[in-house]
Amino acid sequence: MKEEGISFYHQARYHLHNLLVRGTFARITAFTIVTVTLCLILGFVLSLVPSPDGDLLTSIWNATLCALDGGTIAGMEGNAGQKAVLFIITLFGIVFSSVLVGIITTGIEERLDDIAREGSKVLERWPHVLVLGCTSITTEILQNLAQNNEHSRHVEPIVVLEETRDVMDVGKELDFKLEAFSKTRTICRQGCPYSKKDLSLCSIERARAILVTAPSDEEAIKTVLVCVALLQELGREIPLFVACEREEAFVSLQREADKPIYLINPDRMLERAVEAMRNERPSTQSLVAGDRVEVADQTNRLLIAANDRMEREASDDLVIRSLLELHPLCERRRAEGNPLEITCVLYFEKNVEPAKRAGADEAVLVGRLLAGRISDLIEHG
Repeated sequence: MKEEGISFYHQARYHLHNLLVRGTFARITAFTIVTVTLCLILGFVLSLVPSPDGDLLTSIWNATLCALDGGTIAGMEGNAGQKAVLFIITLFGIVFSSVLVGIITTGIEERLDDIAREGSKVLERWPHVLVLGCTSITTEILQNLAQNNEHSRHVEPIVVLEETRDVMDVGKELDFKLEAFSKTRTICRQGCPYSKKDLSLCSIERARAILVTAPSDEEAIKTVLVCVALLQELGREIPLFVACEREEAFVSLQREADKPIYLINPDRMLERAVEAMRNERPSTQSLVAGDRVEVADQTNRLLIAANDRMEREASDDLVIRSLLELHPLCERRRAEGNPLEITCVLYFEKNVEPAKRAGADEAVLVGRLLAGRISDLIEHG
């Protein structure tokens, strides 16, 4: 029964939408039904045109042939009225063929993409490094692991399990970033890092090390709890490396877990990395971006560190501003034959060239610095 206030157009559109969302097969079926119906209608119209063989069945057959093959009309004989109707049928047939091929092609592509996203169980000959989550620092860590992999006797694959981003996009990005490392293979899987099913899909029992790079500490805690429970069920002892912002949130977890869990705090690692760079040469002086610039005469190397208390973009701006303030001093020291070497620590790669134009002799990225430390921990953990 037709509901009051709802037009036939809206009802037809509603039912058509319900049919189309059912998938490729439903779309092909619907389009075929429409085509057969139009062939019957146009075949009936064709039979009404006066001709020697204008019976209904022959007209429907000719209409169907013209709809399926656009070249059929060239070999048909008839008067002007028949050819006009057959020409209309042929035009519709061309549209039908194009749309049908497009639907089938799209359906196959969608199914292949679904199969790629579903993935299969990781079956590698050698133990792999399992990375749970893909954040901004993950790529830098993988580059350092890949570099170590180039000098290894055995090729060690890297398996990445990502939930939020499309696994196809993650795979393309990692392939581009790791293109220079021919011995390293990255295997990407779509799934939840704290799902036992998805972790089993990544063969967690065969991992040499597990690195958790979750977007938040809460996500990291859930991931670690599931990993610890699953490893206990499997009777495996695999070191877990967790990138976190607040180490105190993991202290009780470290005590309760009967597995080795190594916490990686980027802020503390940055401080230690800057301290190590400062201790490389006795004449090195360091300052944090935004602090007052005062350089001692005996200083031969100045290290401007990123300010982890500020937004990353603001920290890089302060580093470049400090470099510009130091420009007159650098020119004077260069003229006196006592040049000042400046190394700065930045967050974003896009700011490396501006920093060098502002006077930096060397620019070090925080992500690359931390990634080197983390990959060393994984290699020797």
